[in-house]
Amino acid sequence: MTGDNPHKGGIYGISWNNSDSHLVSASADKTVKIWDINSMQASNSITVGSQLGDQQLGVVWSSQGQIISVSLDGTLNYIDERMGKVAQKITGPTNVITSLSNKNSGHFLAASGID
Repeated sequence: MTGDNPHKGGIYGISWNNSDSHLVSASADKTVKIWDINSMQASNSITVGSQLGDQQLGVVWSSQGQIISVSLDGTLNYIDERMGKVAQKITGPTNVITSLSNKNSGHFLAASGID
């Protein structure tokens, strides 16, 4: 996605919303961007942090409307789309999470990593 506000780093994950009208992208530039497909513009850009470990490696948009990204340091970031910010950060595993997936019902999130 290019538009007026493209990512300034590699894009490592994308996910569609339920209606296929928007997608969310996760980038090494430490941002998660929400894109309006009709206008091909970023409707929201959320900066997750400023440290190296805040680079974004993956993202899922659940059927319940939740956006969750994973940072290089393994943190899960719950994105509040309406507020345009990270609402909650969850750390847990001692090793890095490398990918995310969600079940269609939106009630299950799977994360994998290196142990």
